[in-house]
Amino acid sequence: MKPKVAKIVYVHGHGIHPNRLKLFPSIGSEFIPADHKLPWLHLPNPPIIRKIPSLLLSSIFFPEKNKWDLIIGDNPQHLPVVMKKLRLLRPDQKIVPYLAGEFAYFLATGYYGERKTKRLLNWFLNWDAYLCSGEMTGELVRKVVPSERHHEIFVVPNCVRQERFAELRNVQPKLESFRMVFVGNGPSGFRIHYKGLDLMFEAFKIAKKHLPNLSWTIVGDWSDEVKRQFTQNGIASQDVRWLGKVTSLKEIFQESALYIHCARGDASPNTVVEAMVAGLPALISEWTGTRKTVKEVDERLIAPLDPKAIAERIIWYFSLTTEEKRKLSERSREIVRENHNESKVIEIFQEKVSEMINYLFEGKLTIDRK
Repeated sequence: MKPKVAKIVYVHGHGIHPNRLKLFPSIGSEFIPADHKLPWLHLPNPPIIRKIPSLLLSSIFFPEKNKWDLIIGDNPQHLPVVMKKLRLLRPDQKIVPYLAGEFAYFLATGYYGERKTKRLLNWFLNWDAYLCSGEMTGELVRKVVPSERHHEIFVVPNCVRQERFAELRNVQPKLESFRMVFVGNGPSGFRIHYKGLDLMFEAFKIAKKHLPNLSWTIVGDWSDEVKRQFTQNGIASQDVRWLGKVTSLKEIFQESALYIHCARGDASPNTVVEAMVAGLPALISEWTGTRKTVKEVDERLIAPLDPKAIAERIIWYFSLTTEEKRKLSERSREIVRENHNESKVIEIFQEKVSEMINYLFEGKLTIDRK
């Protein structure tokens, strides 16, 4: 008997990441916001008296609730688990998180504190399987779920969108310069820790003592308080340039020699592979999700979560000859072109999701490949 096509819906937060708009339509998924009743995800500081009623109402009045075979929660949204716990779903309806952010790392490292981590872990075990962006996320999920459930973890790669590839592939970075660049958004709070901004600033201060011409461009939305906090801490303002949000990275990558992204649990940051498309070697932490890709360029471009170790790698890189940097630049482009191009990643994504659906529905359902 021919399998039926699974009805899939992706429950997302405020806005939908452009990469999700490439990947999930390729498996026939539709999109519904997690706060479709009493919206609050767009608010900077939403009160709990709005969030809880919104979660309950959005669960109870989920659009076409009985239609969906598979409900995928972004990063993960709590709504699918609430629907399951309230018995609003049939036993044959399955829920899966798409883990593409900091959650898996924070859960595995106890970032939330002992009590909250325990509660979140119990909640996390309610999902029927786990769709992980990048091998690092898969590794972290294996640390927190029982070993007998490891076969329910499915790892998918991230892609460089075709339009980004076209924009950046002909960039010629200024490899002889002493300028680093980092792209990531705050604006403050836990995202300083998550993006590793504190680690990178400490590393920059150490490396600057050995490399007087070293400078750093930071792209992304960071609060004035964060800027003051770091640039007043023994760093000259002219050495660090905060650009805020930009519409294009092309010129910024073109004037730089090294991309740096030493995060704590950033699952699969697009900017790392986009920088590599532009020929910028990327220096990342061991807990930044693109480490498998970067390792294929040179394993010395992966540093422990330690400012001194990161500084040593910065000094090492800028001590290379321009020709040695150029070889790393060319290798970076080659690896990303081979492993992260949009069409190849979509094909792998479809295969992995198909494998997951085959497991969850015992071969009775399949995906609608677009």
